[in-house]
Amino acid sequence: MTSSEDFDDQWNVESYSREGMLLMVFAVFVLLIFFVTGFKGFKSIVGLILSFVVIYLFTIPNINNGASILLISITSIFLLLIATTFVTYGFNKKSLIAFVSSVFGVLIIFLVGLFVVNWLDIAGNGEESAAMLYDTLSKSFSLPSVYLLGIVIAALGVLDDVTVGQTSTMMEIYDANKSLSSKELYSRTMNVGKDHIASMINTLFIAYAGSSFTLIMLLSANNPTFGILINTEFIVEEIIRTLVASIGLILVAPLTTYIASVLVVKQR
Repeated sequence: MTSSEDFDDQWNVESYSREGMLLMVFAVFVLLIFFVTGFKGFKSIVGLILSFVVIYLFTIPNINNGASILLISITSIFLLLIATTFVTYGFNKKSLIAFVSSVFGVLIIFLVGLFVVNWLDIAGNGEESAAMLYDTLSKSFSLPSVYLLGIVIAALGVLDDVTVGQTSTMMEIYDANKSLSSKELYSRTMNVGKDHIASMINTLFIAYAGSSFTLIMLLSANNPTFGILINTEFIVEEIIRTLVASIGLILVAPLTTYIASVLVVKQR
């Protein structure tokens, strides 16, 4: 509300109050998880809440306050991996294999992303929000580092899906036939993993395209040539997000399967 001596009080609508409706949608989400997955759903909700706390109450505030991006990134990723593996699936052989494999996956995505970001000279300011963030903080701030951290965090959820999925598939195959060797177990699990990889890559592309759909429409509405459009900073950043995460998934699936095949058979 604003007021002055010459005018009556003036009211401005900033936004609608939606917290009640948001809680209702979240409650439906929680009930459906419990109905379909039972107690496992409860642990996934706890993992989801912990991930939210890590990102929005630890990672973002500390980076905004000028803390070391490298240190905060390592700590945040470690906590997120714990939330998505041990909290959700418990501390057991499956979660341990998934955790170790996810750590390797994060390293692969980080190294590939670091190389590509430097090679293509990506500034990380393709989105308007990134430029606004830089202006708002008005301090020494590495947007490429934040962009790279965003790629890794976005890929964590899919990494968890691949590593846990591959490990669970192998354990089910092994339980059905304990006479299989490590090599046979690896081969059969990777037959499933190939389909999993293909679907995950498509999922990544559609997720990124859907999240920026209106901006892509706006850019396309100006009728640029394909060369201009494909070299737009925002488009380049979205392509790199998809490709770097996909490279990590492609490499981590056989790596997870190999680690699991060795440990599962050796345990016998």
